[in-house]
Amino acid sequence: PAGGRRRAAALAAALAGGRVYRGALDNGFGWDDHIHIESAPFVQAPANARVLLTAGFWTGRVQVEGGARPLLLASLLADRALWGDAPRGYHLTNILLHAVSAATLAALAAAWTASTAAGALAGTLFALHPVQSEAVCAVSFRADLLAALFTLLALAARRRARVEVGWAWNAAAAACVGLGLLGKESAAAAPVLL
Repeated sequence: PAGGRRRAAALAAALAGGRVYRGALDNGFGWDDHIHIESAPFVQAPANARVLLTAGFWTGRVQVEGGARPLLLASLLADRALWGDAPRGYHLTNILLHAVSAATLAALAAAWTASTAAGALAGTLFALHPVQSEAVCAVSFRADLLAALFTLLALAARRRARVEVGWAWNAAAAACVGLGLLGKESAAAAPVLL
């Protein structure tokens, strides 16, 4: 069935992305990570996640470095809770986000073209393209990964809405656009793509 072939294309792309970046697991923090993760007081305490849910955060009364990207902050706080100071866990999160994005693109491309091979190729090229290196290998550039993932998920939800007419998939697409924007402003391209 077509669904099984799309899943195979998605898995191939995800595995390619995970494999090519597995070496990043041995990296420490680099570049802006020292400023935005190691030296940022807000992301040092996972309990600060509750601040992201307050009205003061959203109205600007509570100032937080990186506050324009709350989904990024939430993901860094989750990493802090899971991994503590260990960079390996933060890098694992980035690799997983990238792999899921590659898988989503592969499944979308397979569905759009009705070709498993085209889907696998598109997802694998996305997974392996060198332009992804900064976003995957530098933890503080995770905002790009979040914006890409939620933009792709919005496209997938919108595609489902066209196949299964109903408001739920359209609402899911809108929610994904919103989450993408909370990750990074570049997700503003999502409505145009939709």
